[in-house]
Amino acid sequence: MNNIVNIITKASGAQVPFSSEKLRTSLQRSGAKDEDIHSIITEVKNQLYPGIPTKKIYKLAFGLLKKVSKPIAARYRLKNAIMELGPSGFPFEKYFSEILKHQGYAVKVGEIVAGHCVKHEIDVIAEKGNDYLMIECKYHNLPASHAM
Repeated sequence: MNNIVNIITKASGAQVPFSSEKLRTSLQRSGAKDEDIHSIITEVKNQLYPGIPTKKIYKLAFGLLKKVSKPIAARYRLKNAIMELGPSGFPFEKYFSEILKHQGYAVKVGEIVAGHCVKHEIDVIAEKGNDYLMIECKYHNLPASHAM
C-alpha cells in the first residue's frame, strides 16, 4: 500500500496518516477479540483510499464489528451515541446522573449552590455515604472537539 493511500481526513479537516494502532485501541476498548480486531483492521486497510474521512473508517469498522457481535458494536458506538444527545449538554447531564444513580448515588441535576461571593450552577450533585460529589459536565457534540 503506498503512502498516499494511507492519508486520511480527520473531522477537523486535517490530513494525517492512517493509524491501525488507533483503530486497534478503539476496538479493544469496546471489548472485541484479538482475532476479530485483526480481521477488521485488515478489511479497513483494504478499503482505504486517499483522503478517506475518519467518519467513513468508523462506519466501516462499526459495520464489520456489528457482524461479529452486536453488544460489542454498541459499546464501540457509545461515543457517537453520546454526541447525538445534543446540541445542548443537559441530556448528557441527565444521562450521567442516571449512571451515578445506577451506582447507588442520590443525585440532583442543575442545582444552584451559594458560593462565597456568587451563586453557582452545578451540573450534577451526587451523594453516597460519605462521598459528596459536585460535577461540572463538559459536553461536545462535534467530533473535532474531542482529543482522541
